[in-house]
Amino acid sequence: MNCPFSSAPIGPHSEPALGLAAADQAHMDFSQAMAYGDYLHLGSILGAQHPLSPAHDEMLFIVQHQTSELWMKLMLHELAAAIQCIESDRLSMAFKMMARVSTIMAQLVHAWDVLATMTPPEYTAIRPYLAASSGFQSHQYRCIEFAMGNKQAAMLQPHAHRPEVLNTVQLALNAPSVYDQSLRLLARRGLTIPASHLARDWSQAYVASEVVETPEQVADTIGRALQFVPKARIIPCTNCGLAPMSREVAEKKLQALAEGARIARERYR
Repeated sequence: MNCPFSSAPIGPHSEPALGLAAADQAHMDFSQAMAYGDYLHLGSILGAQHPLSPAHDEMLFIVQHQTSELWMKLMLHELAAAIQCIESDRLSMAFKMMARVSTIMAQLVHAWDVLATMTPPEYTAIRPYLAASSGFQSHQYRCIEFAMGNKQAAMLQPHAHRPEVLNTVQLALNAPSVYDQSLRLLARRGLTIPASHLARDWSQAYVASEVVETPEQVADTIGRALQFVPKARIIPCTNCGLAPMSREVAEKKLQALAEGARIARERYR
């Protein structure tokens, strides 16, 4: 391989390359030391692509999904730690971890731009070789859904044939989500959270509370928020959501919210 700006050959064993390594005091002998590839287990990672079709584009399809699974592994690592931090009131660490999760999500979304270079006919040429396999069956994706609060026990079924994976997903289903732990945090900080939402069967889908806060409770909550958030950024909301619930309860919640906001506006002007 030649440098485009020089007629002299540049390679790992050329004099310029060896001279630069010597100048930087780079370690060159790894017969008795851990190398970059050893640390990252690149032999295993780079040897894990096994196309089943003769199509050139299948390598793209495999690498796209394998890298997505690696990012999801990091996301689960961060979500698990963030949930623990929320539970133990270490919020600065939790915010940092959740910010990293958000950035990983953006990375995952942008990664699909690469897959978009595959045309529908090119994908059609691959699909028959994939049998019934689908990204829908990703157990890490399911664990992320559960950690974020989207609990559906029926989604354990695709993993029933692999006991060790099923156990991992089952544990995620049974654990409190980020939102569950956040509600418990708010209760510890003095906000009015229904007891039914602080200790429940975490494997069940979240159901909005039908408890209606009083206008005074709403105003007090806004007052607490003003200690940390500028007035212009305050957006009052109900304690545990609005849906699904009856129209009557939802209207009562909104009425209390409006009256509480009015009280807070007068009190904290």
